[in-house]
Amino acid sequence: MKSGKRLGAIMLAAVGSLAFLAAPAEAARGNVLFTNSATGLTTFIADPPPGCHRTGEFDTVRNSTDVAIVVHQDAYCRVGSVVVQPGTTQVQVGARLSVVIPR
Repeated sequence: MKSGKRLGAIMLAAVGSLAFLAAPAEAARGNVLFTNSATGLTTFIADPPPGCHRTGEFDTVRNSTDVAIVVHQDAYCRVGSVVVQPGTTQVQVGARLSVVIPR
């Protein structure tokens, strides 16, 4: 009987670990607004999930989330980074194509 309880506890722990690993990362809370001042085109992301996001060309950003974000010159979040702190007003960042939302 003890071995059955022990096996059950081990299986429960294993299932709990798998559920933790499968849980999605939490999205940032708030909104990010990207604007291309030359064209007037605006891109808006609400509660952005973590990771690299291609946004289309923009040169100003308003980070109204609860985390600092990093904007990049290339579409793959690798080149020319600028950190934009949360709660900031519209910030000029130069020509950019992507953003990283931290995990």
